[in-house]
Amino acid sequence: MLENNIKEIALNSFEEFEEIAQNIINNKKQNSSNILFRGQANHKWLLQSTLERYNDNKKMSVDEYCMILQKIKQKFEKFTPKTWQFNCSSYNGTFIPPIGYEFMSYIRHLGFPTPILDWSRNYNIASFFAFEDKTDSKSVSIYIYQEYKNDSNLKGGIDSFPFLSNLTKDINTHERHILQEAEYTICRRNINKQQYYVSHELGFRRNLQGQDECIKYIIPRNERLKVLKKLDKININKFRLFNDANSLAKKLYVDEFILKGVE
Repeated sequence: MLENNIKEIALNSFEEFEEIAQNIINNKKQNSSNILFRGQANHKWLLQSTLERYNDNKKMSVDEYCMILQKIKQKFEKFTPKTWQFNCSSYNGTFIPPIGYEFMSYIRHLGFPTPILDWSRNYNIASFFAFEDKTDSKSVSIYIYQEYKNDSNLKGGIDSFPFLSNLTKDINTHERHILQEAEYTICRRNINKQQYYVSHELGFRRNLQGQDECIKYIIPRNERLKVLKKLDKININKFRLFNDANSLAKKLYVDEFILKGVE
């Protein structure tokens, strides 16, 4: 079995990560894919979509999940001004964005399990999600991912292997998609002429040079107060990223308890 190709680097401070992230951004080739960032509150957590977590990491066929989307979208349409048009039977099995992708992104921001993994083009936003919550973990992790580093968007590989795709950011979906500067990845695999959503971790075992490069930076959690203060000064906080009453309450809690050292 192929080993995970995600490189892990332990850092001593958040400033070290900032310097690394900025250098990677500054040295990006013009036509290479976007550099994406994802923060996680526990460095031991895997890169998992909500569908992976809630479905006990069991693979699910693209067709089966699409039928679930088809079933629930009518209920969402009754409670929102939005409508979505897609037909599960039109999916041709290629690695294009899956049928119902815009709806998938919308419900992902509302907590419904989806196979897409959310990232941000802004490392400060990813850093907020890494340090926001107080957990028992001694360290957080922030991933830096680039689908392809060359000047061509062509990807190679074996058809039967898990295949990572960076999905287009230009979609009509939830406003949080814009607020969080979000992009999404998805991992699929062809098995017996049928396509399945599979673990993102499997997608990083292909080890093809210049493709799907992902580095996991591990940062001490005791940097949390300093990081949250720094991010708040540039207006990176819960309310800015979610824009609802719940996030306002959480932002005010952070202001009155965490940033003032009461917690």
